[in-house]
Amino acid sequence: MESDNQLDDEKVVLEFNRRALLHKDENAVLDAYDAHEIKRHNVYRNFVHKKTVNRNLRPGKEDILLDYGCGVGRFAMFLSPLVHQVIGVDTAGDMIAIANDRLNKSKISNICYHHLDSNRIPVEDNTVDKILAWWVLQHISNKKLPQVLSELHRVMKKNGTLVFYEQVRGETKEYGNIHIQRTADEYIQLLQESGFKFVLTKPLLRHPSYGLSIWNKYTNLPKLFLPILALIERLTVNRKPQFADYYTNVFEFTK
Repeated sequence: MESDNQLDDEKVVLEFNRRALLHKDENAVLDAYDAHEIKRHNVYRNFVHKKTVNRNLRPGKEDILLDYGCGVGRFAMFLSPLVHQVIGVDTAGDMIAIANDRLNKSKISNICYHHLDSNRIPVEDNTVDKILAWWVLQHISNKKLPQVLSELHRVMKKNGTLVFYEQVRGETKEYGNIHIQRTADEYIQLLQESGFKFVLTKPLLRHPSYGLSIWNKYTNLPKLFLPILALIERLTVNRKPQFADYYTNVFEFTK
């Protein structure tokens, strides 16, 4: 694994604060370009992401869930009826402000959000049953990532579950100092070095995506078709891998 990369952690925070103020909704944490066709694209992604998280995280009614890199709260609000408590944390203060505004307009009472202005998560040791992170670690530099993983390990209960989703490819590639696509092996090594026990990894989404291509091509398709396209996504994720640019893998670890 590379010893360093050029990601700028402060620039990442500034970028996600910008996206939060631009969209003020779930588009801020998906594809952030402000165009109608991209927002339709995001409808598909948001549906498939939530369905995938529910299947892989296996939330339980007694679980305390940490949503690390919670953004505007898209997973926190979705999962709150399925768990005992959700703790959402994010380094982008404007994301947290929007998450709190959305929460205050809802009737949800089991979510609390915290702005992380340091690496320390405001949670006691061995507190959370499940940890979720979606496309978060790819925005954290190699220098900072071991500190973040150490904190996640600290707050998770013994035999707890960490489930995270990251864009991976055959070799590491960086984008504009704010995004890095690592290899699956790099993530496994990083997590094991931080004390986590590897359970599994597998590709769940591909880019380009067959399901998304259909959704974008037939713009008159209603949301009623999204479950069918999500099934197509699952069935075709490993089809013709030579034509896939990158994948989103699920990773599961325990303590």
